[in-house]
Amino acid sequence: MKKIFLTMLVLCCAVAAKAQNEAITAVLQHGDDVSVFAGMDAFIRAHEAAADGDVITLSAGVFNAPTLSKSVSVYGAGFEKDESAGTDVTMIKGNLSIKPAETEIQTLHLEGLYVNASILVGKADAVVKNMTITKCYVNGEIRFDGETASTEISKCVINGNVNGNRKNAEGLLICNCHLGTVNGFSAASQVQVDHCIVLADYGGANLWTNSLILTRYASSSGLGEGSVLYNCITFTNIRPNCVVENCYVVPLNEIFADGENADYSADRTFELKQPETWLGTDGTQVGLHGGKGWSKVPGTPVVKNMKVEVDGMTLKVNYDAEVR
Repeated sequence: MKKIFLTMLVLCCAVAAKAQNEAITAVLQHGDDVSVFAGMDAFIRAHEAAADGDVITLSAGVFNAPTLSKSVSVYGAGFEKDESAGTDVTMIKGNLSIKPAETEIQTLHLEGLYVNASILVGKADAVVKNMTITKCYVNGEIRFDGETASTEISKCVINGNVNGNRKNAEGLLICNCHLGTVNGFSAASQVQVDHCIVLADYGGANLWTNSLILTRYASSSGLGEGSVLYNCITFTNIRPNCVVENCYVVPLNEIFADGENADYSADRTFELKQPETWLGTDGTQVGLHGGKGWSKVPGTPVVKNMKVEVDGMTLKVNYDAEVR
């Protein structure tokens, strides 16, 4: 309850600051202390002031990208405007770099962001651990420039690829995402792609489960040699040097109930035509809606009916809030 109250307080501070300054805001929560920063550099200044374990909440608007070097949690307003869901767009301008200040970042959480370029993770001789990127839109790629461990990328739209850049990933789960493909990780890596829609023409030797592998050349150069596929949908036969079990070969125009291709748009649901038939290893339907499910709504409280009044030196804030 205290955590929810503090989160609501953070959001109220953000909206109040925006009402007074007519600016986008970043709210830094350090324990019970709350600081508000305004302007396009607000995210940068909030991160500079943050300590490990702090929470940064971003309003809708366009922010210049910091280089994230601390174990923080970052929440935006969403990556698509949807009044019915209560989401707006928090856009990060340029590449969002994640580079440990020393040898590692212990935890990092990114949620509800539109990154208009790429997310660049890590650096040589450093490890990013326990990282979660969820409900984000990445207009470029997610590229690993250093090692990662216990990382999850979920419920994201990634226009490009998840690029391993020949680095090692110890326990990388990519689930319920719409993306190009996953490739380039070291041979010792442990990478699983689960309940995803995969579009690009080339992938690495990964474990693919419960996903739609819709590469045009899956029968020749589509998937990396030695890939393992369990309970996936494809629209062409998989090359013979992959391990394939319980997969479904379906014409592309017969897969989705809401369209004949797999192109992403805000109004696409990607519901399957035969969800009861095309089942995954976990007994749920193959694709985005199985497994952990598909949602574009960040997990922050929604503040509604906000009224802000200034009475002398006192700021009065009245609001209704509901937890999503």
